[in-house]
Amino acid sequence: MPRSLVALAAAVLLAAGTWHLSLVSSFPGKDEVVNAPLSKVALTFSAPVNIKLSAVSILAQDSTEVAKLAVAVGAKPTMVEGKLARPLPAGRYLVRWRTAGADGHAIRGTYAFTINPVE
Repeated sequence: MPRSLVALAAAVLLAAGTWHLSLVSSFPGKDEVVNAPLSKVALTFSAPVNIKLSAVSILAQDSTEVAKLAVAVGAKPTMVEGKLARPLPAGRYLVRWRTAGADGHAIRGTYAFTINPVE
């Protein structure tokens, strides 16, 4: 086999081994100010997620858990959605999430958003 084909095959295998799931978008977004009652959190990833390994929590600014959301696959297999049982009062919050892709490799993250209802 020519060396160029061996090098190409090795590059493809290395790239496949280093590709992992990543967060593509979220609602509410990072540092977003939400001016209406929030009913759910939606996270979109770069590939389908394993919902059994997924979790989403809302934390107060001091990192105490305010709500643990019941998660489900969203409109697409790349989406995780969690519904809030009741609206959050005005303030700054953190979304703490974790999930895994088909390969079982877990990823996690945290980002902030603010509830500031318009009166």
